[in-house]
Amino acid sequence: MFTMCADEEERPEWINAFESLRNRIDSLRHSPEITFHPPTLHLIPKGKGSERRCLASFDEVEDRLLLSKAALYLRDTFDPLLSDDCFAFRRDGAFNYQSAIDDLIRYRMRYAGRKIYVAECDIQRFFDVINQDIVLKAYDTFVGRLEMSERPPEELRTILIGYLNAFTSQGNLMAATDPKIVDFRHLVKPLDQTNVFKFYRKRERETVRLGIPQGGALSPLIANLVLDEADRAVREDDDPELFYVRFCDDIIIAHPDRTKCRAALDRYMSALKVLKLPTHPVCRRVTFGREYYDMKSKGPFPWQKPSAKSKNIPWVAFLGVHIRYDGLVRVRKDSIERHAEHLRRELKRFKEAVGPNGRNLKNTTDEAKESLLRAFEARLTAMGTGYSTMRQRTVGTRSWIAAFPALTQEGPARGQMRHLDSVRGHQVSALKKRLGFSEGQLPSGKKGYYGRPYSYYGALLDVEKHQSFPPDPKAYSTW
Repeated sequence: MFTMCADEEERPEWINAFESLRNRIDSLRHSPEITFHPPTLHLIPKGKGSERRCLASFDEVEDRLLLSKAALYLRDTFDPLLSDDCFAFRRDGAFNYQSAIDDLIRYRMRYAGRKIYVAECDIQRFFDVINQDIVLKAYDTFVGRLEMSERPPEELRTILIGYLNAFTSQGNLMAATDPKIVDFRHLVKPLDQTNVFKFYRKRERETVRLGIPQGGALSPLIANLVLDEADRAVREDDDPELFYVRFCDDIIIAHPDRTKCRAALDRYMSALKVLKLPTHPVCRRVTFGREYYDMKSKGPFPWQKPSAKSKNIPWVAFLGVHIRYDGLVRVRKDSIERHAEHLRRELKRFKEAVGPNGRNLKNTTDEAKESLLRAFEARLTAMGTGYSTMRQRTVGTRSWIAAFPALTQEGPARGQMRHLDSVRGHQVSALKKRLGFSEGQLPSGKKGYYGRPYSYYGALLDVEKHQSFPPDPKAYSTW
């Protein structure tokens, strides 16, 4: 009979739990066929209407750890093989969201005063329509480009297969039993409302495995592997004047020649057909108006200062911002509205806790009520510009405005930030009124305004310090 030694008997429980987890991970990793638990689904609002987007997360600890380590290993292995036009999910810090926008603005300033033609193409439900067989083919293609000594162990491909087997966009959604999913899954646009099935015969549509878990550790890598073929197709024509950037499935193409811009767009779209990825129809006759920003795929169109006799388009939309022909950057209008709605929703949550006319705080002291008000102010500040307790003159890294480092102080962004300051101020005033405080009458006498950098406008001024190019297009003439 096995007898545990004294040292083993006295070991803390967390060590035993850790070793048990490590053994489970090793057992999973070395299995000839790896099976992951089905990911947990999350339905989040998409756009202005009631439509929902389906995200997925692997919540079992051993699954999450194994997938995250596999993703890091494969990213580091394949990253040198990716195109310099790919800016998302890269190991090299030179390729990121900010540098993608910077490169686009620098390109536009390179041709300051000249007409530039732009084209955009959007894939319908990208993560939901990826063919899993094409994913494995792309993986094998990348492995084949490596030297034998650099190739990942075969178990990494086994992990990828297990990851794909755990999910299909329609299968997991329809099999869900969580009431939060069942009650709202009808708000997720079904695949037959996209153009993906035009690539498959009727008998194939029942068996083809489509979709990868958006939010899973390996999905960003898969996106780059699959779309690398499209990157290569765009660059088939070695044209130094051609601008092309891809950030996940968001792309933008630019060229001073309309015909060459359109040819590059056609090469990209032809590659997507081979990859069986459906796109939104391209609008060729683009006019600037209310409908412009609703067009998913469009161009080529002239990106230039408009005039009475021209059909120039002053703004292009890319990665959540609008960029003007002269380099000014603003946040998309729907992003502003969505964030303002989040602030209002937070007020509603606090109001429900307080109750009508402060009923739930009937026997609460004024000092406690003020503490609640301060917590609300800090909460809104944290959501928008960073934690007010940090007391530093830089924009917080985990806040709404930190997602827009390319904003320029000059131009429309100034008014956008002041609008958000106004919205936030109204929410604080509304809660103050619900708590029974009149303006300027608080026990501590404090005003409750943090000021710069915790106002949106103040945060914008701090963002401007980090701009890598001047707002004046004339400054680019010396480059």
